Amino acid sequence: MSGTQQVEEISLSPSELVEAIKTSVKAKRPLMIWGATGSGKSSIVQQVTNDMGCRLIDERPAQRDPVDYRGVPEIINHRTVWTLPDFLPDENDTTPTTMFFDEISAAPPAVQVVLYQITLERKIGTYKLPDSVAIIAAGNRETDRAVAGRMSTALASRFFHVTLQVDLNDWCRWAIKVGIKPETVAFVRMRPDLLHKFDPTKNTEKAFPCPRTWHMVSDLQIAGIDPAIEYRLLSGVVGQGAAGEYVAFLKIYRSLVSPDVILLNPDKAPIPKDEPSAMYAVCSALSRRASPSTIDRIVTYANRLPDEWSVMMIKDCSLVCPDSLKSAGFVQWAVSHPNVMF
Repeated sequence: MSGTQQVEEISLSPSELVEAIKTSVKAKRPLMIWGATGSGKSSIVQQVTNDMGCRLIDERPAQRDPVDYRGVPEIINHRTVWTLPDFLPDENDTTPTTMFFDEISAAPPAVQVVLYQITLERKIGTYKLPDSVAIIAAGNRETDRAVAGRMSTALASRFFHVTLQVDLNDWCRWAIKVGIKPETVAFVRMRPDLLHKFDPTKNTEKAFPCPRTWHMVSDLQIAGIDPAIEYRLLSGVVGQGAAGEYVAFLKIYRSLVSPDVILLNPDKAPIPKDEPSAMYAVCSALSRRASPSTIDRIVTYANRLPDEWSVMMIKDCSLVCPDSLKSAGFVQWAVSHPNVMF
């Protein structure tokens, strides 16, 4: 057989990566996370570290020189002593800590050499990392033509490696919990191929759709965008194609019956069954109004929807307001949908 056999990449979803990070921290074994630009590697590490109650030391080796890790030498009693950088915790520090080397694959070779010892032997010179410190690193893939160099095999062999794959369901759950605009979530659900779309061999725009840039879109909308420049501004965030589709979707979203009107009369409020984009918009907008006082009315409306839409909306309600799962309306809905897991 001639040629080189292509090996299929094995990837983890964001929720699976969370478990990998927790395992790495508990085992005190260095973890290297690979992934496309804007896929959420750094934010996931920050989130998990915070959830575990750990201190985060966020380091960027690509912005460092070797001396920044090895320390500056000084002469004491005719001997060279290395004054270590202040970001390293005291050797006797017992605070649970994650030392995160972000964009490590972009670090110069000389800096990577310095990191050999700290990642495997957990020390620099005579200094030893305390047992309370776990090491995690992240970097862009070379194939994405981002800020990424080749990680030396000597450094790579000191980590166990995972690759992050963007996942629609995981992103939607996260987006709802952190307050991403409902219209943004609804659009991405409708066009899942635009959650992350980047071809380094063809893309000529500076902006492209990815989890990071959709978060930016939501932030800009929360801040308020002049309608006269909305398309042009969003084109500079997610690219012209995605921005054009999103602005067209917003026109539909903004023309729908208000969620407040639906809540006032859930038995008779109109249902846009013949327009999928409008259904995504209505379900997303209404789920954001979930509360102990509104959930029964939302369930009343959900019971009139086709099952796939009803399930999606009620699941979103459970993320927005976990207490909604205790309501009489939800219990009745769950009985009629026994195969739905929350």
